Amino acid sequence: MKNVRHLHNGGFTLIELMIVVVVMALLAAIAYPNYIEHVRKARRADAKTALMNATQRLEVFFSRNATYSGASLASTTSPEGYYTLSLSNLGSNTYTVTATPAGDQSNDSIAGFRIDQSGKEERLKGGNWVTGWED
Repeated sequence: MKNVRHLHNGGFTLIELMIVVVVMALLAAIAYPNYIEHVRKARRADAKTALMNATQRLEVFFSRNATYSGASLASTTSPEGYYTLSLSNLGSNTYTVTATPAGDQSNDSIAGFRIDQSGKEERLKGGNWVTGWED
């Protein structure tokens, strides 16, 4: 019998390359949304840090003035810039500091964090304020 020579010279066919591209695209389509959600979740620490810093400053103000009235935030953005801070419910014995997501972080499932003078921590999820910052 004669030796049969194959024309295949060790390279990949176009079909094989297309299959690899499709598989890679499927993996990326699954992994990318999970990666983005993980990044947003990690950025939540920025809000929590900003809220704790604001609370510290407000308590220092209260210890010097025996009131929260007249107090203000040192900054209206979080350290990394992923959240905007606001001060509300400001009275002689009360305050609430709220961190609202900014930019791409506004697509996070947690739409905000807040803390008040008693240390009550809440997160905004699904349009409702829920006790605790953990999610």
